[in-house]
Amino acid sequence: MDTPFLVASWEGKFEVVPLVLPLLLEHGADVDIPNRRNVTPFQAASERGFSRVSQLLLEYGINSYKIVYSVPLVTHYLTAMVGDLVT
Repeated sequence: MDTPFLVASWEGKFEVVPLVLPLLLEHGADVDIPNRRNVTPFQAASERGFSRVSQLLLEYGINSYKIVYSVPLVTHYLTAMVGDLVT
């Protein structure tokens, strides 16, 4: 089952993440928990190309090391770190 936070990350809800994330962290929630398919909120946002959400998650200290890396995911991770790439 996906958590509401993972769904917000998956759908790129940039307006929701900065409101919810600090509250979850303040109350000790583990926001890095993967769903049954081993997808974390960071991975969900990154794989869908929501670099603003991914970058925000990294700024709040999301543990990006919990992901299983693949070539496309590394590209998304780098995009989140440096911003959208111009093609």
